[in-house]
Amino acid sequence: MKIFTFLKDLFSSTNDFFEQDDNLIFQAKRDMDVILQLWGYELSERGPYVQAFDYFVRNPKHFNGASMTEELCDIPWLDLDAMLHDFLYRGLNASANLKMMWRADKLLRQEMRRRGKSSWNTGYRFAMLTLKTPFFLFWAYVIKGRRLTENQKRDLNIIFALLEKEDSRKWHEKYRGEITWTLVILTIIFGYVYRTDLLKYLLPF
Repeated sequence: MKIFTFLKDLFSSTNDFFEQDDNLIFQAKRDMDVILQLWGYELSERGPYVQAFDYFVRNPKHFNGASMTEELCDIPWLDLDAMLHDFLYRGLNASANLKMMWRADKLLRQEMRRRGKSSWNTGYRFAMLTLKTPFFLFWAYVIKGRRLTENQKRDLNIIFALLEKEDSRKWHEKYRGEITWTLVILTIIFGYVYRTDLLKYLLPF
């Protein structure tokens, strides 16, 4: 069972943003709407963010923030990408379905790039999400027994329809940076875990 505890700690985080004073929460919601408008989001595109924000106001302990990555705050103390992603995973149960989980991860990547976040942060966060997929899906579907309902599937598809953008490039062109970071991170992980054995093959003596 130690391996499950290790994986849970590796791919989880905590964030108490939505447990603060109501006045600060109210101001943060106004700030979120303003910053999204400045980034060119239409009213319909801002809707999923408002929906996610309101969900975590009602369920503050469900918000985990960014796991294994730096919090990239769009407004003071709140990472909007992590908030939306957590809402898709927890509030709408995307973590219980491989296809929906993949689309939620891709949407996170897209939204980070849309707001000009660096290729390092975008690539690293997407790579970590990709690597954790089998573990998280097993945790949500098998251990926690989560199931995606028809209403949740409908709501997810509405959000994806509102926010997903078409990209005509081939998949390896779109994800070149993420593929690179995935390989880098895998190399570091395997190098750390098996460093002694690797040295036997890398060193000529």
